[in-house]
Amino acid sequence: MSKRPWSSGHCSVRPAKPPSQPQQQHLYVLLDDWERGCSIYRVGEDDFSTDSDAYLETPSLARIEAQHPRSWSFTTHGTNILAVRPSEGSPAISGFDTKTMGVTVCPLPRSHGSILTPFYASVGDRLFVMVHPLFEVLGSQPPPDSKEPWSWSRINTELPFTPEYVTGYAFHPDGRNLFVSVKGWKPDDNARFLDHLQQSTYSFDTERLEFWYHGEWMLPFKGQARYDGELNAWIGLCRDGTGYVCSCDVPSRASCDTMPDWKVSKDKVFDHESMRHRVHGMQHILPGSVLCTQG
Repeated sequence: MSKRPWSSGHCSVRPAKPPSQPQQQHLYVLLDDWERGCSIYRVGEDDFSTDSDAYLETPSLARIEAQHPRSWSFTTHGTNILAVRPSEGSPAISGFDTKTMGVTVCPLPRSHGSILTPFYASVGDRLFVMVHPLFEVLGSQPPPDSKEPWSWSRINTELPFTPEYVTGYAFHPDGRNLFVSVKGWKPDDNARFLDHLQQSTYSFDTERLEFWYHGEWMLPFKGQARYDGELNAWIGLCRDGTGYVCSCDVPSRASCDTMPDWKVSKDKVFDHESMRHRVHGMQHILPGSVLCTQG
């Protein structure tokens, strides 16, 4: 007797599942419209396909107390928007989690209170902060039932530049290297202020905790650039042309001693005088607003 799967002779047809709808992406924008800090607004994809500014009149999701109007008073870490420059006397850094829509609190770094400009970089589950001469990292957030504190650790790597001279930066798609361009700062510590036109680019390996000097050239961006997988290039606001977007080839860390090829858009994409365009910028670039994260 042949052994075949038994069947009653009746067909059972299950209704096909409806195609899943792609989840709408949102941008979370901080506006300096509150005397004690900033308000967080969520902007949907549909809001960018219309000339209407109605979405700017919607109620804010939350408000965070922080010193302003400096855009570096805030940074992003994963899905969190953190007020890394809290009000004077604040015991901790407050934030807003765009995934849970809840409040986040993390400890202050040792460099808190410094008058120097900080430079924050979020890589995976770690948040790095550079405030010359301190270099610190915030580790993974402990689980809710953990008794271990969420804390910063000092990195014993000497900073080759002062963060206040940073003009642009971008994360390499390899997930571990951060490229940073600095103007007016030379590798020779004794000559760092002699030439304000000096241009330098470094990379930082977040695994080996080492800096690498790539020569006298600069990324074409103002502030942070983002990697575009389809173009295999970094995209950001152009530092030499206000209102224009530029792209730059992603270099190899092993062989990168000259500036990669780059291009500038033909059309101006935003105007500082327009409130609508003001919220279309990228993080830590436009006065009065900070584009923090998407999700």
